[in-house]
Amino acid sequence: MNPVVSFIANSLILVLLAIIARPAIAVTAQSIAVDSEKGPDFDQQIQLIDAEIWLLKAELAQKNGDVVRVKHYLEKIDVLFSSNRLPNQFISRIEQLKHYLTLIDQASPSGPKNIPYRFAPHRMLALLPMTGLFAQAGQEIYQAMVTEFQLIAPQYSIEVLDTNIYDSMQAVWEWVELYQPSFIFGPLQKDNVHQLASLKIDIPVLAFNEAAFSKPYVKFLTPHSSLSLVQKMVSLMGNGVYRRVMVLTDDSTRSKTMYQQLLQTWAAEQSLEDEVVAQIFHQQSVSSHVDKAMEKVVQGDQSEIRRNWLQKILQTSVHYVPRTRGDIDMIISFLPYDSAMQVTPLLAYYQLNHVPHYWVPSKLPATGELIRSLPFWQGTSAIFPSYYTKFLNTKNDDKDYLNNQVGIFPALGSSAIKAVTRLSLEQPNAIQTELGILSLDAMGRLHLSPDLVWIDKGGFEKLDY
Repeated sequence: MNPVVSFIANSLILVLLAIIARPAIAVTAQSIAVDSEKGPDFDQQIQLIDAEIWLLKAELAQKNGDVVRVKHYLEKIDVLFSSNRLPNQFISRIEQLKHYLTLIDQASPSGPKNIPYRFAPHRMLALLPMTGLFAQAGQEIYQAMVTEFQLIAPQYSIEVLDTNIYDSMQAVWEWVELYQPSFIFGPLQKDNVHQLASLKIDIPVLAFNEAAFSKPYVKFLTPHSSLSLVQKMVSLMGNGVYRRVMVLTDDSTRSKTMYQQLLQTWAAEQSLEDEVVAQIFHQQSVSSHVDKAMEKVVQGDQSEIRRNWLQKILQTSVHYVPRTRGDIDMIISFLPYDSAMQVTPLLAYYQLNHVPHYWVPSKLPATGELIRSLPFWQGTSAIFPSYYTKFLNTKNDDKDYLNNQVGIFPALGSSAIKAVTRLSLEQPNAIQTELGILSLDAMGRLHLSPDLVWIDKGGFEKLDY
């Protein structure tokens, strides 16, 4: 069905509901006129129409045997409308629905069980920006999903709702509840994904960005997940005993988030208390001068302070070699590329060539930018999303082939369909997608496996790990 036609059809359904509700509203208005000397004002009439719509939806859910939705719609009525302001006809219908729920609870003493996260294809809906600033991304994802379904299951169809025409996800969700989809793909923008945390969701959702909340009916699929990159870093560290790991961060939210994820993941993997983890990992903020930050990391400034003091005492110039701390086992940088490329040369300056440097980008540069910078890199291990490594291997430096992730959205749409149709969403497993190996862990989280890449003196190489 064409998205515009679908929207018009659903609008007509609302109009029909309002027409159906008019006789009940008329009777209600008459009853209020009898009980009160003053008739209901316009706002009261609008509220009664709204209440009637919620009641009709609850009664329709009862006919369909959808206990969860009956409860949800009754909760909506309880929150939005005071019982002493509703007419007797409404109250009696609400009591009938509550009696229905009581009978259901008695028939199942343990109460309603949680429905597991499952792919239900009979009424799918995509929540994507089809107009506005992110229109190209939304359109490419949607078309890729439609194409993938035509290849593997042409009997399925998927509708789309343009999230750009709504002010908030709350407004989007009101329409979603009317449409009653069986499975939702999206939303795409990070702000919209974050707003899902405040919504009551009982429909499986596969969001195309990540957020720091946990809901049983929401999973996240993003090609540049910070958590997947950090987990790769932790797996590379293995079970080694570390005295001091220095972590360089910039002032971006993503960089700081990755540092917190590193602490949490390491604590979980090693079964350590937060206090113990804090003794191993030490954060150093990098503003504009990487050399100043590195001087603090290795405490190179302390040698200079001692040299200056000695020169003052002796009143003569003193030749010295900077003495740095010897307990640094590793440097991890959550930095942009132009800052990260300076870390290894500075380690060499302080004669710390034995200290490994792992770069996990806080922001992926365009592939052209990174390729042009390769001659300036020295002995650095980098962790990249798999699709990014693929771009690096196939492109030259004459174009910006990757800017703000443009170009990967069709792959994201295709991978989403492969995820829900080929992955068992209830047990750990993995599949190959256009974005790389997609796996489901024991916690029910989706991960795209990143690559380990070695960058040195103008070249790079993907390492097998």
